[in-house]
Amino acid sequence: MRTFALIGACVVAAGILSGCNQGGGKTNGYKAKEPEELKTVEFKEGTAGAEDVLFPFAVGNQWDYEVEIDQRKKDEPARTKTASNLTLRCTNVTKIGTMTKATIEAVMDDQISERQMWLRTKSGLFQLSVGMPSVPYNPYQPAFRIPLKAGGEFEWAGQGFLPDGSVGEGISRSKVNKMTYVDTMMGRVQAYGVDTLLRWRDGQAASTTWYAPGIGIVRYRQEVVAKNGSAIQIMRLKSYRLADAESTAKTEETKKDEN
Repeated sequence: MRTFALIGACVVAAGILSGCNQGGGKTNGYKAKEPEELKTVEFKEGTAGAEDVLFPFAVGNQWDYEVEIDQRKKDEPARTKTASNLTLRCTNVTKIGTMTKATIEAVMDDQISERQMWLRTKSGLFQLSVGMPSVPYNPYQPAFRIPLKAGGEFEWAGQGFLPDGSVGEGISRSKVNKMTYVDTMMGRVQAYGVDTLLRWRDGQAASTTWYAPGIGIVRYRQEVVAKNGSAIQIMRLKSYRLADAESTAKTEETKKDEN
């Protein structure tokens, strides 16, 4: 089974240890270390145009993740667990009027495993295509709608790449959760979670993608149940690097002049 990474309960060690000395025991001055917290930028919810910071597009932007997959293939009684590293990197950004188009490459083991095309418009952030060779979404598949607000809902019905590795028709319903703290490999961070339930003929996938203002996708969880098996995939941000958006974006006019 192939699960697509854009990208449970996490137990914090400090929280467990906090009860170990109750009842008068001496702590010898020990104080549990507070978890690191990633800094985000200000985001004005419900303000159209502010959503650029939720998934910043600039050539050179890079996000590194730890990926854990727990899966069971059809007719195999035992589940298998694997861990790997994934890098998403932005390799091209083009301004088309008020829209921004970006190419995101997924890299594993120093090899490009997938290429994604994204489009940000006044109405939302969309995936145009995914894969190598490219498989288009028709119509474009929304990651979220603009303006983004907690409680907002949206739907999609169309054709494109599906989480079990097939290409076909699917329908999805999504909801934006309020900003909350989530865990990453870098520490905790405040982010908006977008829940999506995608159904197709041979299965369904429930996923949550967390977007942190000024950082991008910081965590992703997907649970797939399909005819050929089931899988749970979790991505957690390990590191990231953001470039200068103003110096890397090209317009359609600039590209014509270069040619």
